[in-house]
Amino acid sequence: MIDRREFIVALGATGLLAACQSGPPKPSVISVNVTGGAGMNPGPGGGDRPVTVLVMRL
Repeated sequence: MIDRREFIVALGATGLLAACQSGPPKPSVISVNVTGGAGMNPGPGGGDRPVTVLVMRL
């Protein structure tokens, strides 16, 4: 007969194996349309500066 400690160890091991079963997620494909114009990001001297677009996966 299985005692309580062996049951808890077996349950924990099963949980760890189940958590490691899946591989990394598949890459996502997205389409992004970005439109900019003159004067959108002015620098200290009034000239245009580059704009950085950051896409984050949440």
